[in-house]
Amino acid sequence: MVYFCCMKELTARQKEVLDAIRTFIAQNHYPPTVRELCTILGISSPRGVSKHLEALEKKGYIKRTSGHRSLVLPMEVPLIGKVTAGLKTLAVEELEGYLSMEDIFANPNQFGLKVKGDSMQGAGILEGDVVIVNSDAEWINGDIIVAIIDEMATVKRVKQDKYGNWWLEPDNPKYEPLPLNEEVQIVGKVVAVIRKYS
Repeated sequence: MVYFCCMKELTARQKEVLDAIRTFIAQNHYPPTVRELCTILGISSPRGVSKHLEALEKKGYIKRTSGHRSLVLPMEVPLIGKVTAGLKTLAVEELEGYLSMEDIFANPNQFGLKVKGDSMQGAGILEGDVVIVNSDAEWINGDIIVAIIDEMATVKRVKQDKYGNWWLEPDNPKYEPLPLNEEVQIVGKVVAVIRKYS
């Protein structure tokens, strides 16, 4: 499993510029020019936009190449909700933002979930972490997965006991294993953990 840290946080204005770039690319399938961003953002000076682009590039949110339309967005994974690592909680798919994963995760079947609870602390997955889940990956005995039980999402380690029974096991002795049966839907395998340090 891969662990890595988030990029630096954006100011409100930098986020507005980044959102404008994302929206423009989504609508036009190519990046905006500096002058087009001036118009969109209501900034009179191209230098003002350039300063924001420099900050975004320094923080790793964009790349700039030579040419008229020189903006490139790194590959991003949508952050779509939260998953519990303690008591179960309702899994609601709601876009919370984007995580840039260029050159790390290229699989389109991956998404991020924010962890709530401490049942996986023995595996190094702590409350507030984001787990990256591959919905297409095959899992085996001992893998950490995300499962849905009674419309609740949870992250656990899948284990088979000596009798051939499968369990969803926490990595914290405070919690009991859950049986892996036909009522459990495995959403995907956890392939990475992101932790942000303040």
